[in-house]
Amino acid sequence: MDKALRFYGKIKNTRIGYVFAYTLCFAVISLMTFRYFIAFRKTTIIIGDGISQNYNTLLYYSKLLRQVIQTFVKEHTLRFPMWDVSAGLGEDILQTMHYYGVGEPIMLLAALLPPSRTDYLYCFIYIARLYMGGLAFSWFSLWHGNRKFATMLGSFVYIFSGYSLTLAMKHLMFGVPIAFFPLILLGADKVIKEKKAAMFILSTAFAALSNIYFFYAQMVFAVIYCLYRLVRMKDGFGRNDYIRTILRLLLSGICALLAAAVVLLPELALLLAESRVGRGYPYTLTYGLKYYFEYIAGFTNLQQAEGLMTAGYSVIALLALIILFIRRKRNFYLKLAALFFLIFSFVPYFAYMMNGFSYVTNRWVWAMAMYLGYLTARIYPEVFELEHEKKMQVAAAALVISIFSLALPQLRSMHTFASIMVLTGAAVLMVAFDFRGKDGLYARVGVSAVFMAGLYLMTYRLWSPDFADEGKYNIGKYVDINTADDILENRNSDATIDLIGDKEFFRVGEIGVTTGGGNSGLHRSVNLCRRYFSMMLPNISEFIRELGFNTQMDFKLEGTDRRSIMDALLGVRYYNVKEGEEALLPFNYDTRVSEADTYDGHSAAWKNEHYLPLGYTYDTAIDSEKFYALDLAGRQEAMLYGAVLSKDEIEDTGLEEFKVNDALSRRSVLKTITPVKGENVRITENGIDVYDREAVLRFEINGLPESETYVVLNGADYEYRSLKDALSDAEWKSLSAYERAGIEADEFLKRPDDSAKLYFGLSEGEYTNETEYFTPMHDCYTGHDSFIVNLGYSEDGLSEIYCKLPKPGFYSFDSLDVVCQSVEDIDLRLDALRAEHLEDENIELNTITGRLKLSRDKLLVLSIPYSTGWRAFVDGREVGTHKANIMFLSFPVSRGEHEIVLRYETPYLRVGAALTAAGFVMLMMMVVIERKPRRNKSCVTY
Repeated sequence: MDKALRFYGKIKNTRIGYVFAYTLCFAVISLMTFRYFIAFRKTTIIIGDGISQNYNTLLYYSKLLRQVIQTFVKEHTLRFPMWDVSAGLGEDILQTMHYYGVGEPIMLLAALLPPSRTDYLYCFIYIARLYMGGLAFSWFSLWHGNRKFATMLGSFVYIFSGYSLTLAMKHLMFGVPIAFFPLILLGADKVIKEKKAAMFILSTAFAALSNIYFFYAQMVFAVIYCLYRLVRMKDGFGRNDYIRTILRLLLSGICALLAAAVVLLPELALLLAESRVGRGYPYTLTYGLKYYFEYIAGFTNLQQAEGLMTAGYSVIALLALIILFIRRKRNFYLKLAALFFLIFSFVPYFAYMMNGFSYVTNRWVWAMAMYLGYLTARIYPEVFELEHEKKMQVAAAALVISIFSLALPQLRSMHTFASIMVLTGAAVLMVAFDFRGKDGLYARVGVSAVFMAGLYLMTYRLWSPDFADEGKYNIGKYVDINTADDILENRNSDATIDLIGDKEFFRVGEIGVTTGGGNSGLHRSVNLCRRYFSMMLPNISEFIRELGFNTQMDFKLEGTDRRSIMDALLGVRYYNVKEGEEALLPFNYDTRVSEADTYDGHSAAWKNEHYLPLGYTYDTAIDSEKFYALDLAGRQEAMLYGAVLSKDEIEDTGLEEFKVNDALSRRSVLKTITPVKGENVRITENGIDVYDREAVLRFEINGLPESETYVVLNGADYEYRSLKDALSDAEWKSLSAYERAGIEADEFLKRPDDSAKLYFGLSEGEYTNETEYFTPMHDCYTGHDSFIVNLGYSEDGLSEIYCKLPKPGFYSFDSLDVVCQSVEDIDLRLDALRAEHLEDENIELNTITGRLKLSRDKLLVLSIPYSTGWRAFVDGREVGTHKANIMFLSFPVSRGEHEIVLRYETPYLRVGAALTAAGFVMLMMMVVIERKPRRNKSCVTY
């Protein structure tokens, strides 16, 4: 014991002592916070985005790294896969998956674990980022002169905020800025004060390598922070000193960007071209009134407001904020920073800006968490100096916030009540005890109790009994240990496809069977018409949007909705169908080729004998301007007759232009729309006005035989209608006073609804199809507002369709129609396109090869997305590539027999690698220069 005490005495005031104490406290708090995960043997992988995007990518990256290592060991060569046909629709690995952390140093640990244990690594990465973020914050805070105990309090305010416990846990890559941001700011401080750039360069470079999205956000705040520091220069710091300091910061930033260019440049090229960036700002100046009530009431718990705003800060951080403002003549710049963050929180444009000018979402609040952590570390010692009058002011402010949080019935949850109890208890504690002049254990224990109570409250929202049972964030939504890999790779019906033994390229459609998530084909070696990655080529987005795919977001594709033309163009050769669902098959999948007992029960594979292979050929083209003038159904049919190219490309390829209008067979068949359920439903020229809680419409149509029937929605939007107006006088009077008050309060706070859903079927009450679309108010709105809903194939022709509108509102459309697409000539057109196709195709590492024999000059189109990374060679001679049919890779080939080779390289990768080498040379030069002795000029006040 004596040795232990002596050892403690030696290290307690050292850095090692601080790290030891921090690690011990972090372990205790983490065990308390995640105790239910341990008890129920759960991972932090949430079902949905967690399994289909984040874990999916980590598992894929693990396999890819081991593949590279094995190749190096066996063949003594480094060969990196850059493109994968099973990634989305066939996409660049780095560009698509960098968003999910591919490039971050800690992700390299994925090479060390087998797939069955990768879920452990997933959890470790999440916890490790929190731990490293707390250490990085501590370094930053201690460098600025804050006390160790106060710094540790601030570090836990920072890393255990609502952002960390919700967004960063649900989406693994959201934890990246927690670890890097404090180091970037500390690095900037060192450049300004100590003239040392190494930390700033390295932390900035690693942040850029880890995630370009959060790198952008971190750089915005870093620039603001540097301006703040420059403003606080001491008197006597002249103009030349300012210029030199700014140039040093710029030079360091350039060096960091160069060092990360090998990853940053390819990703930046994609990001700037990506369809969601720079759509324009369609939002209002402020959020709805409900947002501000929810934001204040949820400041110290994990209740989420609009735009993914999750505060969830410790009560001690709120008390620090109150103390900051009641002490009028102190901490002017910290007050200014608080106002800055409140403005960022209250104006939706800033959420839009911090999201890369894409849409409104508050994924930047880790920065506010760091500010509040620093504020806690700075203000904590002042608790011991507060006079009784100031304490009463703190208590009064706490009381006002508590009353405001309970002002409306909608905010009165058990979590709000718990928050108020802790806040009130903290205020009473401060008033009851006199801490002034007390630096010992008595004072520290008292104030620490406030912190611990606040910390418990943060975890209470997630880990309360309703979490473990039926709560919004219940434990059942998280994947069990040792099952994540099984979900992606084994819980499917692939046996029916495996039995076929088809070795050529093809895609698979699925009806009624499990898919294991939006990107499960990545591991199953099954090419699906599915992709759900946030980053993608703009032509994929354009393809989804301009052909009216039935999906809310134009970066998410969940199949073709069984549209036979879309199936053909995307290379869908087989449908995997659960027994009993065969009626939903497209018309030309009429050959049953295999069946098996699978995870989903008995399933079968059905083949389209008129499929399109990987590469098929056109001898005619359609001018893209004329193509976009067509309606949605006309566009998909037009691509059976000619490849869609620009006018200049048509001239370059020498193809004959096809006059498309006279050849199209799709027809509008809508006669009338009449309500069959709902008393307050009006059909207008611009849409459908519904004042009932549920309405049903009957579409009378003159359907065509042997056709697919589509409901076509153009320019879909939705505007909320009052629930009070939807009730009859009798229904309103039948409600209790409490129920009426709740509805009226909802109306007072109501923001415009952000989505609408429509259900379609061939008879009332039996709805087999649905479409959901987002309005500009939705967090994930991408501008996708036109859709085709496929009601399937009918041999005799339909006479009616039913549509259910589940909630009141104005469902507006630029146009609403029902269209029949004749299938009479579809197979003939497909046979013509595949008559001369790419044969003996072989897909290897970043390469596609095959043979092509043509009777005349044609355009070869491959059913993979076009990218500038592809280079095409015909008989060894390089030819220029084109984007055909909105999305696909194509190039012209002359008549005769040819050897075709396509090679892929990530765009700008070589240039980025050269810049990275230059960046490291520049870094070494700066380190050498910094080693020279120089006068240390203090220039910043702290």
